[in-house]
Amino acid sequence: MGFNKKVIIIICSIILVLGALIYVFFNFVEFGVEGEKVEIQPEQEISDEQLRETTLQLFFKDKLENKLERESRKIDVKDLMGDTYVTIIKELIEGPESSILERIIPEDTKVNSANLQGDMLILDLSEEFLKADIDTEKQKLIIYSIVNTLTELVEVNSVKFLINGEENRSFENSSINFSEPFVRVD
Repeated sequence: MGFNKKVIIIICSIILVLGALIYVFFNFVEFGVEGEKVEIQPEQEISDEQLRETTLQLFFKDKLENKLERESRKIDVKDLMGDTYVTIIKELIEGPESSILERIIPEDTKVNSANLQGDMLILDLSEEFLKADIDTEKQKLIIYSIVNTLTELVEVNSVKFLINGEENRSFENSSINFSEPFVRVD
């Protein structure tokens, strides 16, 4: 019986040592390509200003092609602390930073409000939003510039447009109706 106790103690000791080694190995050793150890070194120190920045994905019209293109823009997180959705739409109205893209939302458009209901954002814009004298294709680009930008946010899956608080409005001479929410189109 003494022999069995010694074997059990030795086996338990081996299991504990192996467990400790496995724990250390998987928690403190990092591997890169094909199992080689990787040592992570920061390229530069991160400033307080960089810590406060976030990147927005905004959609603008490509000047050469009749389609939307993504523009990444760094913005101070403090600017998003108030009304995030209004701030993002104002960034779209201001236009792109890239010279190959163009703003397509009329610049005198005002954001009356933006409220999230479930996963749908209710976006109330001023009458100036509808005043652009443009064809149906450009109207779609305007709508999806907003919808694709806002649905980059995890919590937004669709956007319903109101004009000065009123539903069921549309662009002049257009078949596009704002009675239903719009979902992302890539």
